[in-house]
Amino acid sequence: MLTVLSPSKTIEYTYPGTDYLDSQPRFIDDTTYLVKRLQSYSVDELGTLMKMSDKLAAENYQRYANWQDEFTEEVAHPAIFAFKGGVYQGLASETFDQASLTYAQDRLVILSGLYGILRPMDPIQAYRFEMGTKFKTERGKNLYEFWGDKLAAALTTQAREIGSDYLINLASNEYFKSIKNKALELDVIDIDFREVRDGQLKFVSFNAKKARGMMARYIMTSRCKTLDDLRGFDEDGYRYDDGASTDHKLHFVKLA
Repeated sequence: MLTVLSPSKTIEYTYPGTDYLDSQPRFIDDTTYLVKRLQSYSVDELGTLMKMSDKLAAENYQRYANWQDEFTEEVAHPAIFAFKGGVYQGLASETFDQASLTYAQDRLVILSGLYGILRPMDPIQAYRFEMGTKFKTERGKNLYEFWGDKLAAALTTQAREIGSDYLINLASNEYFKSIKNKALELDVIDIDFREVRDGQLKFVSFNAKKARGMMARYIMTSRCKTLDDLRGFDEDGYRYDDGASTDHKLHFVKLA
């Protein structure tokens, strides 16, 4: 099965080092086009565009100014190790052995406003460019129109290559919206994480993000192939809720 995750806003290069670096982002021409456009923005314009503080705007202005055409090891590192934040705390990619990284390379995809889609070992240069950014290009008024059907078509092809009809959605609504169209010829399985608090089921954002990462790690390290395999997920106190689940949405609940 193929699994999709959102990226994180935070990027830190803490690459532990592996021999598996024969990988490049597949839509690099599109990425280059977007970067060239972003390089024409001033610090203030970037801050306004992405609703960032002056400090973050200056940092990202410098990132785009220093952008390199060649994604060498000196300027780019594998996406799975570069992204931080709740999802990637749960994913704990530093615990993956070489076999799990190789397995995940074909079965785990990170969605990105700048790169479109990334495989785990695709090297990335640091950036900030969220999918929901209203960035006008020749292809439309925002990044959803810029990427169009391209991401959905690529994911469909990738799933077919690994013999899967399922796409496991562990991404946020902002990012999954970029592939939710007719070009996606796969059965989408949404995963929902809730917690029992004060006698009620509640969605707790940070914990749910971390749980998405843990589920992705579980799928990759356990080599999940069926929905029954997914239902066996029981990390950090979560349990599958059969009564609340449907054919296309699996619910997991964590007791207080």
